[in-house]
Formats: sequence, structure tokens, C-alpha cells
Amino acid sequence: MTSPSSSSELPPQPGPGRGRGPGRVVHIKAGLGGAGLLLGLVGMSVHRLGLVWGAVGCLGAAFLLRFAKAR
Repeated sequence: MTSPSSSSELPPQPGPGRGRGPGRVVHIKAGLGGAGLLLGLVGMSVHRLGLVWGAVGCLGAAFLLRFAKAR
């Protein structure tokens, strides 16, 4: 019986560029969500419908990126 620390029983490590951290799409979604929130709040406070529609566009794009496949 071998010890659990032997190299044959360890799971394979991810290669370079394939880490377990958040991908680029997550950062884009977060940026679009933050921009949409900011545009929406400013647009409602100054009563500018164009800013509110810009917020809707940003939030809609962030929602659609949920379905983007990571490479």
C-alpha cells in the first residue's frame, strides 16, 4: 500500500493559462453590470431617459453574456 502523498494518486494540475479563477467573461459581465447600475441611478436622478435606456442596454448585454461559452 502506498502513501496518499505519492505523485501517482494526485489529481492532475491545470496547465498554464487554465487556472481555476474567474474568466475574462466574468470581468466583462461585472463591468457591464456596474455601468448599468450607475447609468440607471444617474438617469433616474436627473430624469434623463437616454441614460436609463443606456442602463437597460448594459444590463441586457451582461445578462446575455451568461450564455457565452468559455474557451
